[in-house]
Amino acid sequence: MRIPLQIIPTTLLDEYKKTFDPVIREHFDLLDESELSSPACNLSLAVAAVFSAGIEGDIIEFQEYASHRLHSINDRSGVAWKMDNIYEAYKFAQNAKLTAESLVEAHAILMKNILHEPSRGVFRTQAKQIIWSEGHSTYVAAAPNLIFSEMLKWYVDLDQILNTDLDFAEVFYYASNLHLTLCTIQPFADGNGLLARLVEKWFVAEKLGPKAWFIFSENYYFEYSSMYKILLGKVGPDYQSVDYREALFFLRMLPDALKNNM
Repeated sequence: MRIPLQIIPTTLLDEYKKTFDPVIREHFDLLDESELSSPACNLSLAVAAVFSAGIEGDIIEFQEYASHRLHSINDRSGVAWKMDNIYEAYKFAQNAKLTAESLVEAHAILMKNILHEPSRGVFRTQAKQIIWSEGHSTYVAAAPNLIFSEMLKWYVDLDQILNTDLDFAEVFYYASNLHLTLCTIQPFADGNGLLARLVEKWFVAEKLGPKAWFIFSENYYFEYSSMYKILLGKVGPDYQSVDYREALFFLRMLPDALKNNM
C-alpha cells in the first residue's frame, strides 16, 4: 500500500514488490529461538550486538562475547561493554512499543558510557560528516537546524505506517526505509547506525511478531559490510541532495539477510 508520507520514501514500493521473493515468507515462518539461548546469553541478541558493533569497527569474536555473557569473563579486546549496551537496547526494544519516546530511550541505552548523559537521546547541535566506506567521499548529514523538523516528520510517518495494514513485502520495504532515513538524517551525535539497525528489526517485530528478533540481519550486514556501506552512499553526497530512487539494492538487503539466516 502506497501511503502519503513526508520523509519515508514510497517511490520504489511497486518495483520492490515486483521482485520480492515469496520464499521470504516461508523463511520467516520457520524462524525460532535457538536452543543455545539462556537467560544470561540470548543468542539472537548476542548476534545482533556483536555484528552491529562490528559494522562500526568494534570487533570481537562471537564466542568470546558469549563467554563474557555466560561466565562474566573479561574480553581481551576490551570492547564487550559496547556490545552489552547494544544487547540491553535490543532487550529493551523487545518489551517496548516503537514510539518516539522509546526510540530516545533505546538511543540512551546504546550510548551509555559513550556519550555524556545530556547528549544521549538528544538531537545533535553540531554539523556531522561521515564516510560510509573507505575510498568514498564524505557524506554531509542533515544540518542541525533541520533535524528537529525532519525527525518530527519521520515520527509522524512512523506512527502512520505502524497504524496501517501492510502486506508482508510492505513491512520489509518500510522497515528498510526507516533504517535508511535514520542513516541519512543522522539525528544524534553518535550511534545512528546502531539505532537504525535496531529500529529496522523493531518495526518488523511490531508488524509481524517476535519472530522478527531472530532475523540475523546484523550478521548479514557485517558479512557484506563493504556492500552495505557502498549502497548507503549511493543515495547521495549530502542530505540536501539525497535521491532515494537509488536505494533499491539497499532495500533488498533485509530480505536477502532472511534468506541467508544462519
